Amino acid sequence: MASNGSNPNCITAVMTWQHGTFQFLPNGSLLLIPFEGDGFQQVQDPCAAVSNQINRYSQEILFSQWRIFPLSAGVFHLNLYEFDGTPVAPMNLVASPPNMHPTATLVATATATATGSGKRDLTARSSGSKSATLMLGSVGAMAGLGALLVLL
Repeated sequence: MASNGSNPNCITAVMTWQHGTFQFLPNGSLLLIPFEGDGFQQVQDPCAAVSNQINRYSQEILFSQWRIFPLSAGVFHLNLYEFDGTPVAPMNLVASPPNMHPTATLVATATATATGSGKRDLTARSSGSKSATLMLGSVGAMAGLGALLVLL
């Protein structure tokens, strides 16, 4: 979220979610590899011409370092560091065993959607319905990614 000091009603929020696989690299870093076409990025800005945009998103993420710390009995804390060493907001283990999404594409690609053979036709929904569905799905996807990363 980004605040706007001159207009407090114009807070910009960006949420990015995707799922995929991971790979431990020989130098001790961690690479997250998304399933192509399964990621989305939502930008909400009440003061922009279009206040809510959802676009497909796919980007590999490299964490230069990662560490798991036990906080107390059964409570674990995951610290991740971006490629340049910048710390990421820490995550805590929520479910054990983790509640995971399937390890395959969840959302139809643009080609499959255009031909009607995809799992879901996102273009046929209203923008309000699409936003609500994707927001609910993002919570599960983020929880699943967090649980996966904690297990590392």
